[in-house]
Parts: sequence; structure tokens; C-alpha cells
Amino acid sequence: MSEHDRRKEEVAEEITTLAQEAESAVDAQRDPTADALQSFADTIQEKTGAMPSDRATEAGAVAAEQIERTADFVHEHRPRQLAEEGQTVLWRQPAVAMVIGVVIGFVIGRLSK
Repeated sequence: MSEHDRRKEEVAEEITTLAQEAESAVDAQRDPTADALQSFADTIQEKTGAMPSDRATEAGAVAAEQIERTADFVHEHRPRQLAEEGQTVLWRQPAVAMVIGVVIGFVIGRLSK
């Protein structure tokens, strides 16, 4: 085996090791992330449920439901599956992603006052 081939193999092994370590680090944060998402969904329901507008309450309920689904999904899937599925959902349902973003922004704005 030539020096070049040996070095190429070493680099490939190093990259594989780093990728596995990164996936493990992300995987370790899966449950805390899912728990934080669930808590955030609960907060959205609580804050928008007390609003005088039925539309705000309804939008909050929809956003909270989507966030709860995301929390469940995060609990149940590995990081690589999360990335692939997240990309697919955003491409298939951009309106849902926008609604969730708007509601999250609205709630963060209300909480920061």
C-alpha cells in the first residue's frame, strides 16, 4: 500500500469516527430537546388559551399540537432520521412550518413583555 493510500484510509477512518461521535452527541441531547419542546407546547397552549381572540387560541392549539408531535418524533427517532424527516416535512408542508414560526414568534414576543 502506498503512503498516499495509507493516509487516505487514515483520513477516512478519522472522518467516520468524528461523524459517529457527533451523532452520539446529538443523540444524547434528544430527550432533553424533546422535553423542552413539550414544555414549550404546553406554554403556548397556556398563553394562547387565555387570549380573548378565538383565532389566536386556535392558532396556538394548532402550533402546540404540531410541536407536541415533533417532541414525540424526537423521542422516537435517531438524529439522522430526524434530519431526513424534518427536511421532508418542510418541503411538503411549508405552510405548517410558517404557522408554527409565527405562533412561536408571537408567544416569545408576549412572554418577553
